[in-house]
Amino acid sequence: MAQFEISIVINCQIDDAFLFLTAPAKVVSISEPGMGLTLISGAEQLAQGDRVEFELTGFGVAQKMVHEITLLERPHRFVEKQLEGPLKSVSHEHLFEEDENGFVTITDRIEFEPPGGMLGFVMTEDFLTRNLRSSFEYRHQKLKEILESNKTT
Repeated sequence: MAQFEISIVINCQIDDAFLFLTAPAKVVSISEPGMGLTLISGAEQLAQGDRVEFELTGFGVAQKMVHEITLLERPHRFVEKQLEGPLKSVSHEHLFEEDENGFVTITDRIEFEPPGGMLGFVMTEDFLTRNLRSSFEYRHQKLKEILESNKTT
């Protein structure tokens, strides 16, 4: 299984970061526009056991994705697993660590298995890793802008 990890440090409260990233509509709002990510269904604020359905059109064909929140430990971590989607498997762990100066490190740790068949010739591990890096760099920058502009101290 392939692995991808990326982190960002944001000057914000850990609860603010956690609540933002467990709100599916807010995650869609900071996603790279070229991904074509749309929220189809899901709770306003996620809890363990919740399922979220998205549509992804970034690769030219609409793909349905269903993820389940398999672990939620507020405000330090949550894990989502793909139940349905274009890849063979995806597990995405979101980690939140606050330091003594009020900065929060957010780490996205993703394990994935590329699709098989003809799609697998295009969506290789390298291709997917490059796309994940680009998408998360964009998402993290937008998240930093929002959370640091909302800081009241």
